[in-house]
Amino acid sequence: MNFFSVIMPTYNQAHFIRRAILSLYEQTYPNWELIIINDGCTDETEMFISDFLDDARVVYIKNENNQGLGYALNQGLKVAKFDLIAYLPSDDYYFENHLEMIEAPFRQDKDVVLVYT
Repeated sequence: MNFFSVIMPTYNQAHFIRRAILSLYEQTYPNWELIIINDGCTDETEMFISDFLDDARVVYIKNENNQGLGYALNQGLKVAKFDLIAYLPSDDYYFENHLEMIEAPFRQDKDVVLVYT
């Protein structure tokens, strides 16, 4: 079974981020790590995610200043442990079978390099 590194950059999305994270926890596909990049948030994001940070599957990066989406995504890519990369914006969410659905083509065909929905 493959593993996903799910990259979640965030900037001032405190009111949405828990929904996004919980949608990852509810996946039918259990093999993932979550990389949260706090890109200089000035809201209560840290308070809203603090209970997830003790999970060994969650990596947390905090930028003191906002560096922009591209910079944050690259930070996530640098620390990703797994070959399969998924993107989960902090103001979005996954349906419960999202990772299972996008992993299947990689398992079925070794020539697949990109899957999107």
